[in-house]
Amino acid sequence: MRIYKILIVLILVLVLFSTCQKNKQGPELLAKTGPDTTASIGDTVWLDASPSSGPEYQIQWSIHNQPGNDTITFSDSDSAFFIPTSNGTYQVKLTLSSEDLFSSDYMDVFVTGSVIIKDITSNTRLKKISVTDEPDYIVIEELAVTAELIVELGVIIEFKETASMVVRDGGEIYADNASFIAADSTWKGIAIVTEGNTFTNCLIENAGNASFTDDPDEIASVILKSGATLAFSGNTLKYSGGYGIVVMNGANFFDDTENQVYPYRNNHFIKNAMGPMVIPVHVLSDLSGQYFEEETEDTYIEIYESTYSSSISKSPWFSNQGMPYKITGPIQFDKDLTINNGVEMYFESDAGLKVNGKLTVSGTSSDPVILDGFISGTAAWKGIFVHNGQVDMDYCNLLDAGNAVYSGLDVKASLTVEQLLSMGNSTISGSGGTGLYMPGTAHIQYTENFSGNTFSNNAGSAVRIRMDDVNKVVNGNTITSSPGIPAVEVHMGLDDPLGTWVNLASDYDYKVLESLTIKATKDLTIEAGAIIKMTVGTILQVNGGLQAIGTTGSMITIGGTESRKGHWDGIFLSGTQKVNLDYVNIMDGGGDFEDKANLIVESAATDVTVTNSTINNSKGYGVLIKSGASEFGINDPVSNNTLEGDLGEYHEESK
Repeated sequence: MRIYKILIVLILVLVLFSTCQKNKQGPELLAKTGPDTTASIGDTVWLDASPSSGPEYQIQWSIHNQPGNDTITFSDSDSAFFIPTSNGTYQVKLTLSSEDLFSSDYMDVFVTGSVIIKDITSNTRLKKISVTDEPDYIVIEELAVTAELIVELGVIIEFKETASMVVRDGGEIYADNASFIAADSTWKGIAIVTEGNTFTNCLIENAGNASFTDDPDEIASVILKSGATLAFSGNTLKYSGGYGIVVMNGANFFDDTENQVYPYRNNHFIKNAMGPMVIPVHVLSDLSGQYFEEETEDTYIEIYESTYSSSISKSPWFSNQGMPYKITGPIQFDKDLTINNGVEMYFESDAGLKVNGKLTVSGTSSDPVILDGFISGTAAWKGIFVHNGQVDMDYCNLLDAGNAVYSGLDVKASLTVEQLLSMGNSTISGSGGTGLYMPGTAHIQYTENFSGNTFSNNAGSAVRIRMDDVNKVVNGNTITSSPGIPAVEVHMGLDDPLGTWVNLASDYDYKVLESLTIKATKDLTIEAGAIIKMTVGTILQVNGGLQAIGTTGSMITIGGTESRKGHWDGIFLSGTQKVNLDYVNIMDGGGDFEDKANLIVESAATDVTVTNSTINNSKGYGVLIKSGASEFGINDPVSNNTLEGDLGEYHEESK
């Protein structure tokens, strides 16, 4: 029995000894990590084993569980630390060992803050990971996106000052209700080089601190490079150091039908330093429903030199966005263009508007269209050229244009129209050349299509038009010209009624640029006091009727643009309709090679009255009666005419 008891005691001692050897732990050694703690991504988390106790021991720190792939530096020393790069809970283990003894303890480090993200080289989905308002992710340098990147609802991405996002080399981004913000005060922005990208209802804030291109002015929160496509609607571009968005020529917005995102609509632009956007003209078809109420004052929707191609299916228009447009270079539309009421467009000096189609300008009395130079003063921009198209213009102020000649033309003008013109209640002023130029067969169809207009302060003539449009322009409109400048320049027209050339009270009212013919069955009336000057070598051929009735104190003058004998060829009367010249000065003619006179009466003339008139300063005769023509008593004293010429005052060929 005694032996049995001794054996039991020995067994218990062996078991106890065996257990102590297996755990290698004794009461003399106790590991203590200290309490759980919190940290932010990027913080240095120092690890402290000083609460531990026991004989001299060795330290070993390790990360038992973690959301990332971080390691501990100096893990076997009192200077151990780690820098978390992920958001979540890190479980840190402390192990002490002393000879054959050891002891362990654990602590949790709860890490919040942003996850550092680097280049996206494989398809990636960024999810919402922060449970607070802190950013979910942080970008510390250029983030190249070369694969598919989906940024989920509510995600916040923070960018360091020199950081940016560039979508290129097959990359593609879809972001919905995400925020792209600065980690400090500013960041560079987002550049898109590829097709098929979408931002919807996102915030892009405090970007635009540097340019993505060689042009230092192309600073923006978002830049869309040539060849890129983007669906961009419902977003807020805020506090950019440059523009909100810059769209390079060749880039486009597209309709993301799969995700039901419009091409470019309902975006908010708030306090961007240089303005909301820089775009080419083809973006106009997608530019609707933008919000500029909180945009920086005295900024513009800027449009650079570009062409709206006829191949674009949508029709272009300028709509009133509540913000003016600034045109920085020549723009061209190869489709019909509409400019809506309230639009204001300001053109830099080399900028102009060319339309290969119809131009419709639809202002109202309370909301006119304003087309003006960006720099104040006359001749500040090139003007409008409507090539092979018609113009319908109402309530438009076309100001300070005409500083250069368009290719294919020979006249500087604020407005050049090559086909049909309808214009009402509009102003053309401050041109560096002619106000309105209508070359060739361009014309105004009806008098009622041209009324209530004002032409003033133009360096050249107010209008340059064809003969049968003069009556439509000078009646019912206000036309003034500068000293020594003709109010109206006239070239030959079509077979329309001629009406009345009124006295415009200018230095001279009408400058005739080429020989004119009053066709048979047509009549022209010239109002008392009107001044008409003929250019060198021109004639006035009267095959129809002419009524030029002046008064003693308001004579009609028909002379040369230079007060020189023979400067122009003269008036040829050769019709069966009534010609009545009373109180008319005819001078400076007689330049025709054969029929040298100021006034030539041809044999076909049947009803001519010339009274109280002065016909002088002729290189030939004052009056020449051609063979077979009646002399109509022109030289009779009772007619009270004063005749003079180098070859004689009066000559009848039949005598």
